[in-house]
Amino acid sequence: MRKENGQIKSRTGYINKTGDFVIAPQFDSSFSGFFDNGLAIVSIGEKEGLIDKQGRFVLPPKFYSISDFVEGVATARLAKTESVYYYINSSGQVLPEYKNLSDDFSEGLVPVIVKVSPSGSRE
Repeated sequence: MRKENGQIKSRTGYINKTGDFVIAPQFDSSFSGFFDNGLAIVSIGEKEGLIDKQGRFVLPPKFYSISDFVEGVATARLAKTESVYYYINSSGQVLPEYKNLSDDFSEGLVPVIVKVSPSGSRE
């Protein structure tokens, strides 16, 4: 355990079925998730990112929150009050952003809200 500001702070790592650490305890215990699609959500400070099963960052911790994967896609926000959501695929690739959105994919699709001009074309 590490000390921060004179206090002991716990860290999260990952063990295998024999109890051996395969990923050393290095992530904040406030949130570290289970592996899904070969990736796990972990936190460092107040930011979340994604690691692979070797503990390498596939997506560095820069998001305020990342959801669990649904149909191979997770949603993420950069800030608590942010209305822009990002989709992250199971390769850790960040897809285009959309506003006012928080739905998960269902049968390969998700509703998104986009601004349109008075003529009806997408801005």
